[in-house]
Amino acid sequence: WSLTGNTGTTPATHSLGTADNQALELHVDNKRALRLEPGVRSPNLIGGHSANTVTAGAYGATIGGGGAVDEANRVTDNYGTVGGGSRNQAGDGAGTTGDRSHATVGGGIGNTASRYAATVAGGERNHANTSNATVGGGYRNVITMTAGHATIAGGFRNVITKTGFCATIGGGYQNEVTESQATVGGGDRNKASGDFATIGGGYENAASAHSATIAGGGYNKASEGQ
Repeated sequence: WSLTGNTGTTPATHSLGTADNQALELHVDNKRALRLEPGVRSPNLIGGHSANTVTAGAYGATIGGGGAVDEANRVTDNYGTVGGGSRNQAGDGAGTTGDRSHATVGGGIGNTASRYAATVAGGERNHANTSNATVGGGYRNVITMTAGHATIAGGFRNVITKTGFCATIGGGYQNEVTESQATVGGGDRNKASGDFATIGGGYENAASAHSATIAGGGYNKASEGQ
């Protein structure tokens, strides 16, 4: 391969790389910037700092870049993706490499998407810990293992727990949803703990009855018998 380019090449027959089951690395300033690893079904692409890793045996994994010597990005399961940032992880890092596949962390710092098809778009220390869960961003938002298909758009220290299947928190501060298909739009320390309950916003409101609704305000309660 010429430093000034090549002519007459055919992609199907001419290539730059390895012809055996070995990885290929590209270096800049004598440091690894890109690593291409063979995989059983699909190769792995690992960009960024040399500390970034894909767990042995995982395939189809992608790390776009980022990372640092003590803040590496990791993909632990098949088809996982970390776009960049630092100290992010796609997959649970336990068991087989195929049980928590297709997880995605877009970027940010200290984020984890630890279950099948879970997503954390960015932010800091956010955790999507159940299948098909999504955290858009913000800081220290958590969707727990029992809250499948739940969404936290952003905000600060919001949490969806227990049986919060398909539950939603739009944003705000320390809001909590614990039951199926309940919603908190935002606000401060609101809690929706009844199935299909809704709190639009405000502060310290509690909707604990089935299908209860609080539009906003403060210290309002919608519970059985009220």
